[in-house]
Amino acid sequence: MSVMSSTTRRLARGEDGFTLIELLVAIMCGVVVTFALFAILEISLRQSVRITDRVQATQLGRTAMTKVVDQLHSACLAREFAPIQAKSNEKELRFITGFSEKSVIEYPEVFEHRISWSGTYPNGGKLIDKTFKATGGTWPNKFTWESTATPANGVVIGENIYQQSSTLPIFQYYKYANNASAGGAETSSGALARETPPAEGFTATGAKALAGVQVSFSAAPRDNNTAAGRPALLSTLVTLAFASPSSESTITDGPCQ
Repeated sequence: MSVMSSTTRRLARGEDGFTLIELLVAIMCGVVVTFALFAILEISLRQSVRITDRVQATQLGRTAMTKVVDQLHSACLAREFAPIQAKSNEKELRFITGFSEKSVIEYPEVFEHRISWSGTYPNGGKLIDKTFKATGGTWPNKFTWESTATPANGVVIGENIYQQSSTLPIFQYYKYANNASAGGAETSSGALARETPPAEGFTATGAKALAGVQVSFSAAPRDNNTAAGRPALLSTLVTLAFASPSSESTITDGPCQ
């Protein structure tokens, strides 16, 4: 008993343990490790949100693009038909489409689409599709239309839509160049040459020669976050043709040939 009591008293009087400096160093190390873990967690969350926003923006943007492109793919109602209509400009695309199981599409199955962008650079807007049903006319180039779209305010096919840059409009228009070998900034693809519409839009004569439409925009996610890495950039060129133009030195083809 005396031995154990002596050992107990000695341990009680012992001064072994952390000094104040060692304790402070240990606390600081713990704080640094904790902050590092929180920083890693915050970075991971930010990256996860950024990736989620980009995926969401891509899905929404592709959906809007597909709706426009699918309509344009049904725009050639007949050979030498001119789908693009007068008053089409860089913010509004007017064109005619038709869907039918018959070889000849009659006027009840013909529609005029007016797809417009409500934004102004650099602010975003919506892509709105107003559809007018044909009520009569002469096949295939002269139709009469409903006075009011169905529905009246149109259908929103894309939200949080932006111009990709101040020099790249939502809608660009192309016609066949005179020469297939023509190059330079005005040539987009092959024999297509860009046509810039006037502010009030193309005239009926100018629209009749257009054989291609390029749709370009930037789509933001639902929360409209346009921070770097979140919007999705999309661009599609649709050629209005049944086949590629012949390889003659001077191209005389027009739309839907």
